[in-house]
Amino acid sequence: MRIATFVSLLLLLAATPAFSQQHDAVASTKEVSPALQQLEMASKLVRYGRDTKSALPLIQAVQIYRDMNIVDEANAKGSSNPYAEATLLADAEKFADGNKTLLNLIKETKMTTRAGFGEPNRYFRVIEAGETIQQSLYAAGPHYLQVVVDGQGEGVFSEDSKGNKISSDLRLMVLDDAGRVIASDQSRGVNCAVAFMSRTSNMTIVVRNVGQMADNCIIYVYRTKLNP
Repeated sequence: MRIATFVSLLLLLAATPAFSQQHDAVASTKEVSPALQQLEMASKLVRYGRDTKSALPLIQAVQIYRDMNIVDEANAKGSSNPYAEATLLADAEKFADGNKTLLNLIKETKMTTRAGFGEPNRYFRVIEAGETIQQSLYAAGPHYLQVVVDGQGEGVFSEDSKGNKISSDLRLMVLDDAGRVIASDQSRGVNCAVAFMSRTSNMTIVVRNVGQMADNCIIYVYRTKLNP
């Protein structure tokens, strides 16, 4: 699903009075760590989504839990925990009521794998020619982070209508919560990598395909927590 469509859905959700009141309550919380604020936000999204039978808040909650690298042991054992990832996504599918945009977003979320101990987070994305995609990144406290984009188009070429060879070409940036560039790899090709120290909590990974053909890529995020 294109990021512009997803952003439009989020703006629509934020404009909903009931959710806006809940969001303001979280935003106004003082002397609470960013991690706790994120957890409170996820909990409110779950309640709001189920109360209004809306798929998008549940998807957002799952993404927050994943970005925070929270492991649900009960879910791993097949529990019916109402906050378990599988349960949230199943409810989201039901509430989507056949909406293709929401169903595609749920599908993408399911394709994103949760990291185990010592393993990277992995995000699977299809990036069309000329398209830019975004992936949220959360790291509570100081971290050493490595973001690697592994494009599958290495050495893969096609031809345009004039018989010219075309290929994918991926570029990588990581932005802080104010939209400033933290790290960037603008080299040509389908493989990108950046490594940096971060003390900000909410970041955004941006991958742009400046090539002429689509690419199925995997984004890896390696985390090493540092002492404050």
